[in-house]
Amino acid sequence: MASELYPKNPKNRDVSVLNSKDPTAEYANAERPYVAMGNEVAIPLLFGKDIAQHLINDELINVEPAPTKKTKNADKLTLSPIQIQVYCDRQLMLSILRDFKRSFYSSYAFNRALKVAFFGSDEFSIQSLKQLVQLSETNPRIINKIDVIAKHPKKEGRGRKNEKDLPIVKFALDRNLEVIRAESNSEIISLLSNGYSLAIAVSYGKLIPKEFIESIPHSLNVHPSLLPRYSGASPLQFALLNHDKYTGVTVQTLHPTEFDKGSIIDQTPEIEIRQDETFISLRDRLGIEGANLLAKTIESGSFKTPNFISKYEFSYASKIPQSSAQINWKTTASEIERQFNTLGPLFTFKELKIKKRRKPPIHEWRRVILYDIKLSSKVLNGLRPGEFVFEDGKVYIQTEEGVISSDFLQLEFEPKEEPTKFSKALLKRTRETPNVFTDKFVEEGINNKIE
Repeated sequence: MASELYPKNPKNRDVSVLNSKDPTAEYANAERPYVAMGNEVAIPLLFGKDIAQHLINDELINVEPAPTKKTKNADKLTLSPIQIQVYCDRQLMLSILRDFKRSFYSSYAFNRALKVAFFGSDEFSIQSLKQLVQLSETNPRIINKIDVIAKHPKKEGRGRKNEKDLPIVKFALDRNLEVIRAESNSEIISLLSNGYSLAIAVSYGKLIPKEFIESIPHSLNVHPSLLPRYSGASPLQFALLNHDKYTGVTVQTLHPTEFDKGSIIDQTPEIEIRQDETFISLRDRLGIEGANLLAKTIESGSFKTPNFISKYEFSYASKIPQSSAQINWKTTASEIERQFNTLGPLFTFKELKIKKRRKPPIHEWRRVILYDIKLSSKVLNGLRPGEFVFEDGKVYIQTEEGVISSDFLQLEFEPKEEPTKFSKALLKRTRETPNVFTDKFVEEGINNKIE
């Protein structure tokens, strides 16, 4: 019997219409056959969309083609129950296979979508994360989940009472991304239980453990230089301090034991470094370029088979020491301005004469921090390098070639002050000493160019 051959109401539809006198109208465009009660069957699309058939009481029935242009003059068809059953078997199987195929490929695509562990910290890495979030929202078949892995917040301030978190944490939380704290090797390795298929490290500041990298299918890094040039921790600073004309961004695989030794997947074209470029402006521009390159790499799948050959030579960009922020007054004003634009506030030294009761005065040098350094067109005739004057609410300082100005100064152990206030307190603090900043502690032959 037909009612024993098919699952009843496969989509839980209302099949009460099959008891009506003309069920064909309701089921003429059905997606699959139905059996509901007794031996009544609705069969869709036997000879086309416009023909409907039904079987009642296992008897031979006539099938009337619907009045369309193609079937207007067609002969009536006589079908036996077994013919209808065979047809139903075939159509049901095809329907099941179509549903299975659709479900299989949908599930397969979802399961193949990347589950990403994103290791980041700063504004540069935020750009890449932002692009990944956008990619996951527009194409979840490529990325279906992103977890942000960040280091623990640091204590700072007097008494270490204040807690400073990483910029990427706030960005991630604002977008409802899961943030996982992991910094030690053991903490990172424990994340393997999350089943990530792709790790991405951007300015994380720590080597991802070998065990983690080798246990997941793929791992990537976005580096702000045209590798292998400026491999290392400070590629932006090196490019700026060396007055390079251009730089770029590289997407590479993560090496299990060394920084910037992975396989290069792709690089941006050469990006011009402007004359007035600062660390922040270059970081932000390269962050956007790197994020776009990362998204392109993931969408194309090129990260699975890296075969890019770089034309650039190797050089190493080591971590910038604090001493690099010391001013050498025997360089030019433009060099010092570029140094400030790259490293931020710079420092120099000022001689002090400290008087003690019944003892001769003691000479010492204290550090002075200079903020908001700018190249000035002012001419200071007869001043030696490092000598300064206070005018127009600013301090102007002579260099080997040219003049710079600063809007704020801070003597060691004193608050940050505007030049006018600083000048009024200078005599009391330093006694009768020349108005000269000294680079006494800069060793002979050292300059601000990094090789």
